[in-house]
Amino acid sequence: MKRLFKLYGLLLMSTVMLTACVSKPVPAPGLKSWVDRQQDYTHLTSWELRGRLGLRSKNESGAVTVVWQESGTHRQLRLLGPAGQGLIKLDEDASGTVIHDRQGQSWQGATPEALISQVTGWDIPLTSLRWWVLGIVEPDSTAEYRLDEQDRLASLEQDGWQVSFSKYRHFDGYELPGTIIFQSAGNRDDDMLRGKLILKEWNRSR
Repeated sequence: MKRLFKLYGLLLMSTVMLTACVSKPVPAPGLKSWVDRQQDYTHLTSWELRGRLGLRSKNESGAVTVVWQESGTHRQLRLLGPAGQGLIKLDEDASGTVIHDRQGQSWQGATPEALISQVTGWDIPLTSLRWWVLGIVEPDSTAEYRLDEQDRLASLEQDGWQVSFSKYRHFDGYELPGTIIFQSAGNRDDDMLRGKLILKEWNRSR
């Protein structure tokens, strides 16, 4: 009987110790890793991505394949329709922005956002999205953001946009969000725009 009680006591003690170990909170990652990520990824100025962009407003919706190239001060964005057919191509550099469509028409403008809105009717936050695809906050912005348990960007609010980041994956040695959802914070349903970018490929240009 004493041996039985002794064994029961050992089992109870082991259970308590195991419970204590399991319930012990995991320390949150330090802020330094987020700071390092923000600093390191900000310097990624040459890369190429391929993904799927879906857009939806109250009355319209659509989806396109995105091929995006950044090379220093030059940016090229191609939106492709079914079977890889080119819809529009945007080129931006220090001199301005130009869009070409597959019919040979072209438009010029000062900002990519204004030009894309003029040509497609969609208000896409292209300049900010360039940073969001890297999973970082746009430099010098006043964004409010939240990090996940692994010190990665989980969500942010910036310039009237609410953005969430999920399904992080490694691309060419960099951990980037596989899915980015952005939504405009309009005062009316007519003003609301919701976009979802799924990252398929990303490579750093060398």
